[in-house]
Amino acid sequence: MNKHVVRIGISCLLIGMGAGCSNKQEEQTKQEVKQQEENKEEPRVAFPKEAKETGKVNLKLITHNDQQEEGGIPVLKVDPKLELAQIQIELEGLTAKEEVYIYVDQKFVTKEEVTKIFSTFINLEGDLLKKGEHTISIAQYKEKGPKNELKNYKEAKFKID
Repeated sequence: MNKHVVRIGISCLLIGMGAGCSNKQEEQTKQEVKQQEENKEEPRVAFPKEAKETGKVNLKLITHNDQQEEGGIPVLKVDPKLELAQIQIELEGLTAKEEVYIYVDQKFVTKEEVTKIFSTFINLEGDLLKKGEHTISIAQYKEKGPKNELKNYKEAKFKID
């Protein structure tokens, strides 16, 4: 009988220690994730001021439901519970093997090396998921980098419902 009590006691002790370690690991993981998020630097690429559409670029926005409003503005239906949505862009007429800078509501989102015909998905999160009209802008520069003169610039609007 004493052996059973001792075994049960040791088992409880080991289980308690395992649970304690697990909680410490979870806390450590949460702290590491939080620290990574804080250290994550948002790339700062300025929006081209007073930019006017230039170049022979075709920009098409595609939503997951291909729904359009009167006037041809694509409508993206977003579940309010979701924190992320995507919209697809198709570009045609860009200079191949050069970077294109993509902005949503004048906020830098990403840069991509493109081909003459190019398609990609843009992640929308945070303020970019607010209901209403939004603008996607693409910019391609004559020289590498956003501090140079624009070669191609195009905008397209979409609506989040």
